[in-house]
Amino acid sequence: MELRQLRYFLAVAKQLNFTRAAAEVHIAQPPLSRQITKLEDELGVLLFERSQRGLKLTTAGTFFEERALEILDRVERTKSDTAALSTKSRRPFKIGFDSSLLYGRAPRVFRFLRDRYPQYEFQYADVPSPEQARALRNGLIEFTLGRAAVNDDQISQVTLRHDPFLIAVETDHPAYRGGGEGIRIADMKRETLILYGERTTTSLQDPVLRFLDHIQFRPAETIWIPDLPAALGLVAGGLGFSIVPSASSLMRGHDVSYAPIADDGASSPVVLSTMKGKHVEIIKMILAETKRLRDADAARIL
Repeated sequence: MELRQLRYFLAVAKQLNFTRAAAEVHIAQPPLSRQITKLEDELGVLLFERSQRGLKLTTAGTFFEERALEILDRVERTKSDTAALSTKSRRPFKIGFDSSLLYGRAPRVFRFLRDRYPQYEFQYADVPSPEQARALRNGLIEFTLGRAAVNDDQISQVTLRHDPFLIAVETDHPAYRGGGEGIRIADMKRETLILYGERTTTSLQDPVLRFLDHIQFRPAETIWIPDLPAALGLVAGGLGFSIVPSASSLMRGHDVSYAPIADDGASSPVVLSTMKGKHVEIIKMILAETKRLRDADAARIL
């Protein structure tokens, strides 16, 4: 099977007429007909139904048309990617991410993109979830991985999964009983809650605040700290408890204990965002790769 045969087949599939297809690929009709017959003989199936009313793709022909398009598209991408490498003309492509996602499957997705799209020079920026929509609109970022769903008709979002929240407490905290036993947030009402991020963040932007609003929880005291690692440091020091995405439990396992939350709605979305209509193929490939990784390694979390 040769690439030219695939091109000949696709021309016939498009025109459903040998004369017009021959003109499209710039050969005479008899050689084109012979090439299609040779291809059918090699495959062992008929690709076209031939009748006095004309040509029609068979079921096998429809399937082969999809695969032929994929093959030729990959060949063209390989040619352009190789040319881009040889001329060192890679285009910058900046990805924004919420740093809490780096403790799960996200780094492997980034590596997949680097290997899959060598024509791009991938750059990475830690962009907190509440700031990602603005970064997209200003053209600073091509796409983002974060935890904030937005209502913006300029931005397209896909929810990859929901990441369960855990409650983080110091290792000898009396509420922590181990064995995967959950803790109700109401049982912590006399404790200090350690929140992380910008203090001006609203519950529409922050999934932790949205969850607390949902269960109508008001802590005795609140400490705001700029980022999640710092919040866990305060937890380890016994200054309060925090509510964190489950992937973050890999950050400090020696001096912080993590327990499930025994309240409904205790989860954070993991959201892929881009400007509408942009990077459609890359987004499709990311979705396929995250599914493959999830199936291969269900213990890790993106």
